[in-house]
Amino acid sequence: MIGSPGDHGFSWTIPEEYRKHLQDILSHGISSAAGSNSKLTGTHAIGTKPNGDSQISADVIDLIKKTLIVLWEIIKRVKMKTNKKFIMVIIGLCTAVSCGAQVDYKTDSYANAHRVFNTSDDRLQNPTHHMTESILFDQSKISATGSGVYMQGGAVNYYTSFDYIPVPKRLLDATTQNCVDYAYRGKIILFGEEYYVREVAYPSYISAYKGMILDNVSNKSFAYYGGYGFRTDEIVLDCGGESCWLSGANISVRKPTGQIFSNITVKNYADYAIDNLIISINALAYVPKGRPIELVSSLLIYNTSTEAVLENGYTLEMAGIVKTGWMVSLFAQKQPFDAGMDIAEYANIAPNQYLLKNATISYTRPVTLNMSNYLNLPAGYKIVSDGTSLGVTYIYSTTTTTTTTTTSSTTTTLTDCELNGDLPPCAEISLSEVITYINAWAAGTANLNAVIALINAWASG
Repeated sequence: MIGSPGDHGFSWTIPEEYRKHLQDILSHGISSAAGSNSKLTGTHAIGTKPNGDSQISADVIDLIKKTLIVLWEIIKRVKMKTNKKFIMVIIGLCTAVSCGAQVDYKTDSYANAHRVFNTSDDRLQNPTHHMTESILFDQSKISATGSGVYMQGGAVNYYTSFDYIPVPKRLLDATTQNCVDYAYRGKIILFGEEYYVREVAYPSYISAYKGMILDNVSNKSFAYYGGYGFRTDEIVLDCGGESCWLSGANISVRKPTGQIFSNITVKNYADYAIDNLIISINALAYVPKGRPIELVSSLLIYNTSTEAVLENGYTLEMAGIVKTGWMVSLFAQKQPFDAGMDIAEYANIAPNQYLLKNATISYTRPVTLNMSNYLNLPAGYKIVSDGTSLGVTYIYSTTTTTTTTTTSSTTTTLTDCELNGDLPPCAEISLSEVITYINAWAAGTANLNAVIALINAWASG
């Protein structure tokens, strides 16, 4: 022993896997004859003395968990590619007695998607809204039991910040009465995904869809989204009295079957629905008369099969399914704003106009989690547990030709595959499975060699 030579009356066998190269072994000198955890004379202090094997194991596991959280941050930044159907990773951890910390997941910045028709009297601004999502565990409602981690209703709270998006159809300046922004139609974040807002209203209501903005949709060729093609054919005018003004366009839509539907009118105040898509026009440009005419429009395409409905005081609805137990709370503000409202363009808006700040979606039912089950959030995320601590996982779908069916149950029992610690789908090992099996080893229910084999299988992809 470096620094304390001699026979100290103890020894151990170095495992086979560590005999192939030079290893540094750090030991803590404990004298069994001098009372509990008494340090041997002359040995080096290593901070606080551990309380036997249970504390040493717990410290090692805590270090592994922290390391894996760092690894997850690296994975997010390099956008790891894989041919697996899913990647499941741990992105947040807490113990049953210290779950009060908030962990941020997806963050991004978005602007409004304006309809720019007949805006000559408006003084439009389009500030950036910095959005983020989080999952917050309420520590006061979580406890460890003999059967796992018990969470009361309200213990799990999903939070998404909208950063003060405008609610009124026309957001007016208090001094000039000019319109500075319109009701928000840009992106928001929900459960790790981006959605376009189609309707926002007071007292706190949002309808949003997955979709895409197609810019430069011309009359020369089709632009595509979801297998559907879109072409701008001609301008549409509205007239009144002795004047006419630009109000939209007639477009053609090519279905995935190749069938083309023409003379579809979309206006600044009238969208068009076809199959599971809603077509909305944002802008239109054209070359004046006397030249070869080229039309170019900007279309916002909503996928109606993905609709998310958030209404204050009601249960969340996604893709036509009511998410039982998940209650929505939307928070809107009007003048005077709190210190968090730092968007300069909105600082002088007229009274009694609302900006939507955030949404909290809380799970209102009690649940006990352990190694055999997990709690699905309404989409994307899962709450997992090893029986003493909690983790948050996110499933990334990847490109694949295989059709995967998932269950709508909020808890699922997992069955072992041939490799210890591997869970269905077999041979597709996730970081979540590695974490779970490391915890099982710490609890004395898994073999270290089996843990190493699982880690190696995961690392090899």
